[in-house]
Formats: sequence, C-alpha cells, structure tokens
Amino acid sequence: MKKLISIFTFVFISFFSYCKDINVGDTISITANGISQQEITDAFKNSKFELESIEKENNGYLIKFKTFFPGKNELLIGNKKIIIDTKSVLTEKDKNIYDNLTDKSDTKLYNINFPYGVILSTLFLILSAFYLLKSIRYKKSIKIPSPEQIFNENINNLNDSTWPFQLSMAIREYIDKKLNTHFVNGIYNVVPPLKNEDIDFLLFLDNYKFSGEEKNIKEKSIDTVKEIFNRIRGENNEI
Repeated sequence: MKKLISIFTFVFISFFSYCKDINVGDTISITANGISQQEITDAFKNSKFELESIEKENNGYLIKFKTFFPGKNELLIGNKKIIIDTKSVLTEKDKNIYDNLTDKSDTKLYNINFPYGVILSTLFLILSAFYLLKSIRYKKSIKIPSPEQIFNENINNLNDSTWPFQLSMAIREYIDKKLNTHFVNGIYNVVPPLKNEDIDFLLFLDNYKFSGEEKNIKEKSIDTVKEIFNRIRGENNEI
C-alpha cells in the first residue's frame, strides 16, 4: 500500500497533504522541489526512515521511503521538519503469541516436567547391573584352591619346631573336607577309607611334642600322612 504526501517548497519544503493511517512497512511518497538530490539523501542518513528511491520530476523530486519504527518519527529535509505517525500492525492479542519470549521462563536451567526421576532410575539400574556383572566376573577370575592344593601347600611349608602339629592339621583338614567329619575339632571317628591305625597315628602326632621322644621321625610321619591322603583321594600313586 502506498501513502501519498505532497510537498512543495521554494527554498524549503512545505507540507501539503498527509495521510493519517500509515502502518509500519508502508511505502510513503512525497514530492519536493527547491532542494538538491544530495540534500535529500543526507536527510535520510540519520533518520528512522529507509529511503527507497528518488525520482526526478519536472517540478522537483518524487521521494519514496518507509519505516519500521512505530510512533511519531521526525524527518528533517532542508529546513522543513516532517512528523509522521506510524501505526503498528500488531494488536495486543498478536503480542501474546510468543509469550515465552517475553517472560523469564526460558531462563530456568531445569524443567519441572522433565522426567528426571525416570532417567536417574534408569541410570541407577544400568550401573547396578554393570557392578553385578563385574563382581561375577571378578569372582570367576579368582581361582579357589582345591583341598588337594591346600594340603600340598601345608606339607611343603612345615616348620622344624612345630611340624607335628602342622602335619596333623594338614591331614585333619583334608579329611574333614573330603569325608565331612570333625577331625579338626578333635573328634576322631573311623570312617572308610580310614583305619584304626590312622587314628592312632593322628593321636601320636598330637602328643608327639609332649612325649619326650628324641627320635627324628619327621620324614616317616610325612610319608604316613601322604599315604592316608592318597587313600582318601582314591589314588594308588603317592604325591
């Protein structure tokens, strides 16, 4: 839509006609004489108006321009001041279309409707499952020594001063694990494949340090314990 304002000047521009309803973005046209094209161009440089064109006419210039600033805006051409009241095309209802741009709701760092609980619960379950799997793999990676391995380790680490007790404990622990007995607690029962001689030998080991015997029977005692071990283990060859 074009709004026409006619202006005639001799040394200055005089205002002839003015259209009241000029909206933001409308093209406004005025005619002027008695002023140079350069003066017209300079007048728009520091104004709120955007110059579209200047056309030469017989009686002066046809000037076309527009503004995007609502309200009363001044334009000084030569020594003539023109005041143009520009109307906004937005109504109060239109201004509320983008409420989120005018309030402070977008400045919040969190949203109360965001499912924080669901996300945290999911993360907790994932971490718990990961920890459980890691624990299971760690337990599998730890090799638990067998009763035979424990017995052999005890036999190989006998002390010269306490070997009777250590030897007795080594075979008693193995007997309990394999035959489900209570030899470690001192309850000796003849359970196959054990024999009465085996019980007598264990009692001998338990009392050896109190017997006062001076004979060195360590190697013979070790051999006897290994024989009991092999018999319970079910193997004929010695360890």
